[in-house]
Amino acid sequence: MVVGIAGVVVFPAMLDRHWEIHPWRYDRFRIAEWLRLHTEPDTVAGSWWAGTIGYYSERKIVNLDGLVNDTRFLSHLRAGTESKYLLEERIDLLVDYFPADPRVSDEVDSSPAQSAKIRVIADLKRAGKDVRIVWFAPDPVQEKSGGAGVYLVEIQ
Repeated sequence: MVVGIAGVVVFPAMLDRHWEIHPWRYDRFRIAEWLRLHTEPDTVAGSWWAGTIGYYSERKIVNLDGLVNDTRFLSHLRAGTESKYLLEERIDLLVDYFPADPRVSDEVDSSPAQSAKIRVIADLKRAGKDVRIVWFAPDPVQEKSGGAGVYLVEIQ
């Protein structure tokens, strides 16, 4: 019993020392609150990390990482046409962490997930859509990266 209790206390403490702290993750709570206070209840936004934002914003947040969406989204994901899905579903806001300002960055990050997000924004711009930054919280760990942080992007 002592070993079990020690494991419950010691194991999480060990993990905390080895996990990198990302202050921008707390900005998801702030942006969720902003959405709740500054958007209409029927607002639909998209996010690749939808959980915190969806729960705390009390708005419909479409999960864009492809894990829980319908098969139609999955076909867009496989074809690389997620931007078309956003337009079809009338998603007017994107909320997520970007490694750089998504309006001006066409550079591809080494992470496939970050590359996909940047590609979606570039595809929307090529489709004639205006993307406007409504809210931004810079990542204090990546201050020198020139725009890394959590963005709320409006698609017009």
